[in-house]
Amino acid sequence: MKKTENNFRKLLKEYRILKDELLDFEENLHDGMYCDIQGYWEEFDENFIYYFDDLYNQVKACRNILKGYKALHYIFG
Repeated sequence: MKKTENNFRKLLKEYRILKDELLDFEENLHDGMYCDIQGYWEEFDENFIYYFDDLYNQVKACRNILKGYKALHYIFG
């Protein structure tokens, strides 16, 4: 993925959506993810290129967490 402002915005938007979807599975994720998203927004104008890889990895991890939660099907839960 190219390190552009547009792609950074797309990743940040997806990160917010993932946070909301993950809340269906784990409400304790909200505070950490919310603070993290706010931090990325605060750094966006001046430092987006510096934080791009970190944000990319966060979004990728959240995708995987969400995929894992959606794949869980408790039999005895």
